[in-house]
Amino acid sequence: MNNKKYTYNNENARTENIKKVISTLIAGETLSRADIAKRFNLNKATISDIIERLINDNLIKEMGFGYSKPNGGRKAYFIANKQRCRPSI
Repeated sequence: MNNKKYTYNNENARTENIKKVISTLIAGETLSRADIAKRFNLNKATISDIIERLINDNLIKEMGFGYSKPNGGRKAYFIANKQRCRPSI
């Protein structure tokens, strides 16, 4: 009998969060970092870390700025799957 306990650590959580983000973007959605953070109830810093990692791995791309809200704030940067960013021929 195997008595090893499976521990859920930060690396496991990070991997699961990356999978969630990739799955959402592969499905064709274009979202801002704030949208992704709200959807998965994650810290904005965590999302920024995941997005930077995926951009560096050349899997996703920042599409450009959205609009700021009427009450102010920064404009959103939209994120999309790299495949979605390619022009169709």
